[in-house]
Amino acid sequence: MSTEAIQQSAAGAADGNNGNGGNSGGSSGKVTVTYETLFDLVVREKGKDELQQLSPSFFTDLVSYLNEKKAMFSIMGAEERERAARQLQNINRLIKELYERREKKIVSMALARSRAGADIVDTATLLAEEKELFEGMVTQLDSFRSGVLNSLLAAKTPEIHRESWQSKTAARTVAVAADVKTATATTATAEADGNEEKPNAATRLVRFLHAVPKFVGKELEVYGPFDEEDIANLPKDIADVLILKGRAEEMGQEPKP
Repeated sequence: MSTEAIQQSAAGAADGNNGNGGNSGGSSGKVTVTYETLFDLVVREKGKDELQQLSPSFFTDLVSYLNEKKAMFSIMGAEERERAARQLQNINRLIKELYERREKKIVSMALARSRAGADIVDTATLLAEEKELFEGMVTQLDSFRSGVLNSLLAAKTPEIHRESWQSKTAARTVAVAADVKTATATTATAEADGNEEKPNAATRLVRFLHAVPKFVGKELEVYGPFDEEDIANLPKDIADVLILKGRAEEMGQEPKP
């Protein structure tokens, strides 16, 4: 890659323009991590109730992408470095948004599995690390349900058998470790259409389409300044005004070219 191409990528101008930017995980094959693919993954995760499929190597690929972005700083001028730093902040916001949406779904999956008392939950979309989280939560939920709820229903004092659930957790961890070694990218991602998740009534996650200077909210709280492509979680009334004026768009819409 030429120095010019590297600088453009680091500044965000060419991030996703190499022919892979539109491939955001629609299949289980190798996906190049870019700003655009991360954005698309967040939109897909937000728009579906089910946990969405990611490549088994997603975390590794993401770490490589972040390290490459940081390594480019040394060859940039001051202005390019500042733009790249801003983009890196936005990338971190996308990563956090993606993680927390998946985390919430995994918690719901563990609750459903524990309450049903049977393996009725499809865990094919869990990454290896996520499966360890899922299995650990199921083990603890099962133990507390047995020791508390079942005891109360039997008119007995609740009793938690910690050694029991700790040993079960250890056994599940061993099983997950085995799955990590044999994980393959054989499952396909569902299409991005479907029922949209209801947005938070109090705030909205928006992406800025134009630079917006610092401003003060109705409670005298200070917001901004924001640059083009910045991402922020803002009160709904403020976000609505910015969207109405064409200064920002709500996350969940396809990014504008």
